[in-house]
Amino acid sequence: MSKKKPHFKALLTFLPEDNGGISTPVSSGFRTTVRFPFDSKEFLANHSFIETEIIYSGDTVSANINLLEAKDALEQIYEGIDFDLLLNSIIIGQGVITKIYAS
Repeated sequence: MSKKKPHFKALLTFLPEDNGGISTPVSSGFRTTVRFPFDSKEFLANHSFIETEIIYSGDTVSANINLLEAKDALEQIYEGIDFDLLLNSIIIGQGVITKIYAS
């Protein structure tokens, strides 16, 4: 789990493995990169899953997300914005921000 305060809560949907999703289960502390529609940059994101500790391909879960070195992006995000989850520059899922935490 991240020791830093999360920036936002999001609903994450991981693609099934046969559609490019993750091939092994992951747990809180899992890191991906995220890409928002307003920018082509990718930002490192630490996930802390809320309802469960183990996530499989095809799962939809809520997670607290902490972005690393993303000050510019944090000024542009809002509740309801969607984003892509990437691992090694391959899309493995999508997310939508459901709550932004005060900084």
